[in-house]
Amino acid sequence: MSQRPELNPAPRAVLEFPKLGFTLEGSSVAGIATWLTVRSWSLAIDCGALTQATVRCSTLALTHTHLDHAGGVASWLALRRLGGMGTSTVLAPVETAPEIQRIVDTWESMYRHPFDWRLVPMAPGDRHPLRNDLSVEALPADHVIPTRGWAVWRQRRRLKPSLHGASGPEIKRRKASGEDVHVRDEELLLAVSGDTRATMAHTVPALRDAKVACVETTFLDDKCSVERAQSGGHTHLDELLDVPWGCQTLVPYHVSQRYDVARARDILQARLAPTLPAGVSLKPLLP
Repeated sequence: MSQRPELNPAPRAVLEFPKLGFTLEGSSVAGIATWLTVRSWSLAIDCGALTQATVRCSTLALTHTHLDHAGGVASWLALRRLGGMGTSTVLAPVETAPEIQRIVDTWESMYRHPFDWRLVPMAPGDRHPLRNDLSVEALPADHVIPTRGWAVWRQRRRLKPSLHGASGPEIKRRKASGEDVHVRDEELLLAVSGDTRATMAHTVPALRDAKVACVETTFLDDKCSVERAQSGGHTHLDELLDVPWGCQTLVPYHVSQRYDVARARDILQARLAPTLPAGVSLKPLLP
């Protein structure tokens, strides 16, 4: 695929997490467009705008069907088909999956060629494998239409502590005898809230406790009241100041277009950063 700059029409943020082994790239302006990608996982979350980064991802997890989050789905499918990039997978809220299927069916009919894709309806708690050691889980969100947050888990297999220091032949002998010489655990790498009221931050532990937590923070000051934010199914910064965050990095995103980038950064640094527990860093998804 070419790297023509017009395929990345808006400035994007690039947040690197080298100790966790991934980079989060994307852009999110409330009401305009949201798209996030982790290229090393071939995972895109939302497709409110079509970019090279999203096209290169084989799995697209949709939080919900508002156009600033899902408006680019058909173009994403078409361009991946045009490039012969293999089967595309769309994860979507189970409640709206039938409508997505009908919309894509219509586009396929107009396109005169079927897209190479599959749709996976997801209820809260459902998981879908991304690769052998990674899976994505659907989280319950609290928006005005059916919405899923998304959490990415890494499954790890390690030698049992009781076998640390054992020789290779000894470990091999025990394994041959049928003993499971490994322990398995999971690490919650990333959570993305989707559009949601702040109740999600208080009631969904996976959102608070992921290593990197991307949390909707649409409204930042008295330009919009908490009550108005809640009525629209969104989160106000005031509601996040007492959340017991357990993450390593908090990533506010989906900031309203009424705040320019510099002002948004200043407000988040002045009001949110001082409330975070020790060890939690703040990295807004702002270009």
